[in-house]
Amino acid sequence: MEPHSHYAGSVAEDASVGIPIFKVAAVDPDVVFSRQVRYSMEPPHVGVLFTIDAVSDVITLLQSLDCERQASYNLTVSASDQGQVLSN
Repeated sequence: MEPHSHYAGSVAEDASVGIPIFKVAAVDPDVVFSRQVRYSMEPPHVGVLFTIDAVSDVITLLQSLDCERQASYNLTVSASDQGQVLSN
């Protein structure tokens, strides 16, 4: 997957809880020093409706979605290497 600064995706309202729903990617520009990119997600949805695996960059659904209650969600994911933000 080629890295981007912005991703767009959709998830069916009846998607099963616990399934991976999206994958992001970042490239470490200083691969000579470290190839380990870590991912994190900003509030308010992290840990409530969605979670991201810090290593695999996979976003997983934690609760059922209700499009009548909220039609869409904007998620902010950060990628970092040794504490330095690579992309946002």
